[in-house]
Formats: sequence, structure tokens, C-alpha cells
Amino acid sequence: LVNPGNCFQDAPALSETELLRTRGLLAIGILASVFAPDCLAFAIAGSEWWDRVCSLHPSQQTLESSTSLFALYANEASMISHRCGKAGVAPFRIIVPSFAVVCFLLAILPCMAALYWLGDSVSFLSFYRE
Repeated sequence: LVNPGNCFQDAPALSETELLRTRGLLAIGILASVFAPDCLAFAIAGSEWWDRVCSLHPSQQTLESSTSLFALYANEASMISHRCGKAGVAPFRIIVPSFAVVCFLLAILPCMAALYWLGDSVSFLSFYRE
């Protein structure tokens, strides 16, 4: 998949299934990184910052809590897909792409819908600086 500086030259080659599962995990990890700025902002800025954001953007709390909930659903879907593959419900070549789409839809689609419906009472990026 990735071998910087050929440091894994003595490692055995991955099977097609292992490569597929690795690519699936990479896709889920990239999707999860979308939520990293929020996590950092909440951890670093503190409750005073969040109170100020909520007063400036009344529906921000609804946006953050609902998108976080759906991100958790996406994470659960990923774990369920792994368990289904291990149990032999379906081959990984079917499970991995299917659940990657499901995870994407669960994590991104609700955020886009909330941004549309909540409109001007939320901020997508500017609240990080407020």
C-alpha cells in the first residue's frame, strides 16, 4: 500500500483481502479526520469559547451534536462491517466498499443537510475563530 524508503522490504506481501481491508480502513480514517478540527477546537478553546459561539450562532449546538451522533453511527457501521466479514456473512470484497459508502453517507450527508436547513444560524468555519 505505502512503503516509504522501502522500510518494509522483508515483510510478506499483503493478500488482496488484506489490501482491500487496509484501503477501507484508510478511507474511514480520512473520513474521520474531517472531525479532527472540531475535537481540537473543543479541547483547546474551552467552555467560554463555546458559550460565545452558541450566542453568536444559535443552532451551532444542534449542528455539532447531530453531526457527532451520525459520525458515531458511521463508526459503528464500520465495526459492524468488520464483524460481518469475520463471521462470513459476505466476502470482504463486497462488505468493504458497501460499508465505506454507508459510512460516508452517515458522516457527511447529515452534516450537509444540517448546514442547509439551519442556514444562517450556524457557522461552518468562522466559529473556530470566534
